Amino acid sequence: MRAGWAAYVVGALVALVALSEIAARRADLNHDEGWYLYAARQVNAGRVPYQDFFFTQPPVMPHVYAYFDDVVREHGLLGARRITAGLALVAVIIGGVLAARLAPPGCGTAAFVWALLLGVSSLFQIQYSAVVKTYSLTSLFLVLGLLAFIEGQLRERAVWLGFAAVFLAAATATRLSAGAAILVLLLSLGACPPRFRARAVLVFLPMLAVALGILILPALRAHPDGFMEGVVRFHAARDAGGAGDLLLFKAGFIARTLQNYLLLILLGLGAWLVRLVLAWRHSPAPAVTRNPGFLPVLAAVGAVTAVHLAAPFPYDDYQVFLFPAAVALVGAGLARVSAYWVHQMTGRKNYEPVEILLPARFQRAATGLLAAGALIALGGSPLWADWFVYGRDTIWWLRKPESPVASLQAAARDLAAISDPASPVLTQDLYLAVEANRSVPRGWELGPFSVFPDLDAERADRLRVLSPAHLDRILDNPAVTAAAISGYTLAIAAPTVTPFPAERREAWLNALEARFEPVGDPRHPFGQAHTTLQLYRRRGSAPAAEPAPPPEPPPEPEPEPGPEPDPGAEGPEPEGDPPPEDAPEADG
Repeated sequence: MRAGWAAYVVGALVALVALSEIAARRADLNHDEGWYLYAARQVNAGRVPYQDFFFTQPPVMPHVYAYFDDVVREHGLLGARRITAGLALVAVIIGGVLAARLAPPGCGTAAFVWALLLGVSSLFQIQYSAVVKTYSLTSLFLVLGLLAFIEGQLRERAVWLGFAAVFLAAATATRLSAGAAILVLLLSLGACPPRFRARAVLVFLPMLAVALGILILPALRAHPDGFMEGVVRFHAARDAGGAGDLLLFKAGFIARTLQNYLLLILLGLGAWLVRLVLAWRHSPAPAVTRNPGFLPVLAAVGAVTAVHLAAPFPYDDYQVFLFPAAVALVGAGLARVSAYWVHQMTGRKNYEPVEILLPARFQRAATGLLAAGALIALGGSPLWADWFVYGRDTIWWLRKPESPVASLQAAARDLAAISDPASPVLTQDLYLAVEANRSVPRGWELGPFSVFPDLDAERADRLRVLSPAHLDRILDNPAVTAAAISGYTLAIAAPTVTPFPAERREAWLNALEARFEPVGDPRHPFGQAHTTLQLYRRRGSAPAAEPAPPPEPPPEPEPEPGPEPDPGAEGPEPEGDPPPEDAPEADG
């Protein structure tokens, strides 16, 4: 790699690391972070998802993050965000490798560098790659699976397809929508040469079945009803309203995706249009610019996007785990179109696979323009303001008094000071419980989505969630001596994700205040959506024990009595300087 390429690579990686660190500190808190980390802590303690606590994603993420629980206990949410950003950084680098593999011969380095530069083009992506969700881990598994799959196809090596099956199964067992990519890739095996097709299918399918069985089957067997309720029915039960609301959600998903990844989408569409123009004005693309793996990867990204668009609430951050594959496609696509154009401009008529070297002047110009475009797209993101302000008061912006992570750390210290480490804390802000190293009562493990108002107590017990009867009982549980109440407490009715009945919420909060007394001043803004947080201690309970003071040093022994000194006798001069006149007398 030439020095010019290396400078771009180092610059892109340094920018990604620096921006990820800023995002880890400045990005707003998200309730998903709380229950993902709390689920990992439960797994680390030997509990099983769905059987011992309710969980709404496949089981891989809490098992992976359980290995980092000691880091989270010591460094809190900030440590977990750094781990998450590190996984995303590795995924983007592997996306660059995938771009090089999909590029024409002689264009791999350019495609790799262009993919990395595109990785710095979206501040939205950088933020949600640091927030503790399933996205970073899923993207790492997915892009590894795609790379292994393409290697297996291009080299006709079935062992690579076995690796691909394992990684793709891990991605699906982390976030279920990634499974759409598996169906597309499986169909693409039909385009393999006949001599390799049967061997490819006979390796890919069994390895996929074995990997999915190992990753998902134990959790499914432990609690089939809880697994299906959390992974499937919980998401399908969301109420999107009427047809008009549904169309509005879909349009919003498309519009926000375009805004968040504008440069990436424009370059991808632009490369495709240039390729069509070249084919129309000159001739079909030469064989050297074609790659049989490009279309399967493109179809896989499209299939997962279609699944996201079909969701009742298609949030735009669903697309985050597709980003490394997307930058690989666009980086390779730019290299393919450039090679096509060079092939036409040099007057080549031979379409056999030959080495294509992009002119050095073209490479410098294209890379410089791409880097400038990435910086412009990065600087124009509206998220910069969100990192430092939290709203407006008429015409004045409201500046955050401290970073969201610093606010969480301060609130966690206050909560730890009024609570017993051995007693659960009554809160639906699970990132606060994780930061303070406190547990929550059984059934509260899903934070704001823990309460199912339409369930009876027996059904709720089986699913490890809360019914209205549980809400009344928990207030009288003497083991719960502290509470942390925010604007998200009893705000959402699960699984429909509709507003919790206002009169029922008010009655419960009144009952809580009859049993608990507020401690300290309310904290605002706090947490997701910048609500107000109030800490409580159970009335009549003793405050948490203060740390014991250090023990007093033992008194010096009294000197044994001796003969009285003769006042007139002269003795040796004492060594050292004489004590000052105002020195205190020695004890004893």
